[in-house]
Amino acid sequence: MKRLHKIILLCLSFFLIISNVYAAEIELFLQAGNFAFDDSGDLQQKKPKFGFGFSISEQIRGNIIGNIAFDSDPLNGNLLKARIKYQLPYLELSLGPSFGIFNSGSDKDKYDISIFMQPGLGIGFTIRFPGIFFAGADCDFALSPPQVFEGQVFLQQGSITLGVYLPNILLSAKVTQKNNTLMTNADPRVKTATDYGIYTEAFKKGSPFRGSVNFIYRILNFHAGSASTANKEIANLIVGGGLTWSPNINMSIYVQGNGCIYSFSLADEVDGLNKFMFEAKAGVIFVIGGNR
Repeated sequence: MKRLHKIILLCLSFFLIISNVYAAEIELFLQAGNFAFDDSGDLQQKKPKFGFGFSISEQIRGNIIGNIAFDSDPLNGNLLKARIKYQLPYLELSLGPSFGIFNSGSDKDKYDISIFMQPGLGIGFTIRFPGIFFAGADCDFALSPPQVFEGQVFLQQGSITLGVYLPNILLSAKVTQKNNTLMTNADPRVKTATDYGIYTEAFKKGSPFRGSVNFIYRILNFHAGSASTANKEIANLIVGGGLTWSPNINMSIYVQGNGCIYSFSLADEVDGLNKFMFEAKAGVIFVIGGNR
């Protein structure tokens, strides 16, 4: 609970500072899921993890946009990041620092040093031809310090997207990977989630509603060393979707969810794969200010 209180206070501090800007777009969300491994390599289907986050964007000048975001991801950990986005008619570039915070060192009986923040870097680009197609890649990765301590966690996430515009439908194929690496006194413990997905979003001109349907093949890996008996590789067939309601141009409310319809092991047999696994997210996006 102490760790959660620290995260909440940190997020509120950023929110109060950035909320004073003019014409900012703000997103707030809550999320939950039970796809994650614990540090022993066991799936926790009966104990969903909960998270929250925010994103604040402001047009700094012309085609330059600043963004600060925090995501307490139940699957991968806590990541705070800032990006400067440079937008051109057909190209968007982004660059900025990222920080894994309160992800490690909280067990004082096990780790001698509590690591509050692990710095990193985020970069991305998007190529977009409106009405035709778009493509992009994005990643956040931790920077290795001069000395690594037991209990430190390094987060990494990345995605590659290719999409096309169809009549009233946005169709995209996307590969996403999230890595959580814990340094131990033996081999590093690595948890990885890799998604291969087809995503659709349907809309109609003049309607305040947008709907989405997702089909995802997810591979979950737990690796604690080549000789570890805890190593696992689990495949999941996932179906999901979402609904967004925009009562006006300054506000949108959304709900999203994915559920696993079938899981199977790609290595040794794993117990409990018949239990339901899911992830859900709900949030609101709104604009404050607007007169520049």
